[in-house]
Amino acid sequence: MKKSSKKPANAVAGYQTTFHTATRWIALFAATVVLAACASGHTPYMPAQNEDSFGYRESALGENRYRVTFAGNSFTSSDQVQDYTLLRAAELTIQKGYDWFSVANRDTATIEDSTGDVSTSVGYSTVPMVETRCGLLTCSSRYSTYPTLATRVDMPDRDRKSYTSQLEIVMQHGTAERDADSYDARELIDVIRARM
Repeated sequence: MKKSSKKPANAVAGYQTTFHTATRWIALFAATVVLAACASGHTPYMPAQNEDSFGYRESALGENRYRVTFAGNSFTSSDQVQDYTLLRAAELTIQKGYDWFSVANRDTATIEDSTGDVSTSVGYSTVPMVETRCGLLTCSSRYSTYPTLATRVDMPDRDRKSYTSQLEIVMQHGTAERDADSYDARELIDVIRARM
């Protein structure tokens, strides 16, 4: 008995299933790229992992004197970076057993960077396909289209600014002096946390 070399009738159906599975994977990938782009936001209030990363860090300059720095990304405003620096200074003052601090020196640096933001687009289109079926004596062809998902990722150039704020503080016991550069640590924590 001879084996038939004819493809089974469900061969096209198998291709369609594979095609639709691939389309689903492409859609999942596109959704992941879009969500990742949307997830970018301002710098969270947290310790910096190293000197070149975003977040706060501090270094002792004396028994009650510290340098406190907060580096923000391009989505974090200058005001928010300065608030986070003050918040960290207030928290550090409490942690070290003091009540208030005065700012001996302050500096805010602006870093300009010309890089691109990721922008994505997702489109739906159709792909032409020719299906050919052959019998014993003849072949027939059928033209059809199948839906497909198309994605596009662009990296346009634009200028971005990020900010780094640095304070040199002197921590004290007792009641805070009432001047522009002195802060009651507990009061300042309450005010800034209320804005977060």
